[in-house]
Amino acid sequence: MNFLLILAFFILAIFGCVSLAQSYASAKQAQAVIETNHTAQLALRGQIASNIVFALTALILLIVLLFLVYLLIKKAPVQKTTLVQEESVSTSRLPVFWDKEELPNIISDWGWAGKDTP
Repeated sequence: MNFLLILAFFILAIFGCVSLAQSYASAKQAQAVIETNHTAQLALRGQIASNIVFALTALILLIVLLFLVYLLIKKAPVQKTTLVQEESVSTSRLPVFWDKEELPNIISDWGWAGKDTP
């Protein structure tokens, strides 16, 4: 009979130790979940901060681009031109950059042909 009591006591002690170990493992698992949650919160804050920085950078670049376009538009006003129809169009209206008498002098200055060449 004493043997059965001692055996029952050992079985209860083993169940107690198993229950204690299971409680300890559950507490460690809960602690790991809490740590994971904190890590996820930090990662989310970092992601939000990087998204805000990216959006602000894009907004600043857009504002600078619009300002430069505004300056270019303001600097170069649009000139209005009117077309005048002439009754007769001749080749004498083409631009002339030098007179016909100056042409041999210009060519001789370049060394191509002219009075000085043999």
